[in-house]
Amino acid sequence: MDEDWETKRERIRKESPWGKHPNWDLISVIVKYGDDLRQEQLASQIISEMKNVWERDQIPIWVHP
Repeated sequence: MDEDWETKRERIRKESPWGKHPNWDLISVIVKYGDDLRQEQLASQIISEMKNVWERDQIPIWVHP
């Protein structure tokens, strides 16, 4: 299924028994355990730095680290 985040969020909200609560929200989370997370940390730092470079140079690329 190819749907954007807002469409997915609203679809799940409608299906959720708690979707009518004012504080209801849907967040995306990645959980890892028992791994050496240094490689993921480095990748996250590189993505964040590239986002800063692209914003500084006004390159129209969207990333969300």
